[in-house]
Amino acid sequence: MSVDLTPSPLVSLLQPLTAYAEAAARTRGLLFRTRIQPDCPQALTLDVEALHDALLELLDNAVRSTRTGVVRLTLA
Repeated sequence: MSVDLTPSPLVSLLQPLTAYAEAAARTRGLLFRTRIQPDCPQALTLDVEALHDALLELLDNAVRSTRTGVVRLTLA
């Protein structure tokens, strides 16, 4: 298993994930909200694919296990 560290803006990583989670939440009658704290770095050097997969799994679990209300993703 190799790790591919790449400088990446968080916004470009989050856009497809938040679009997916918002659509999934909407189909279950939920709201989805994203908040990026002001002091959160704008870009990180990371394994984009690994973070994408981990966040996708977490968001999917959050939407599936929430019965009513709001699913929130906060980056700090």
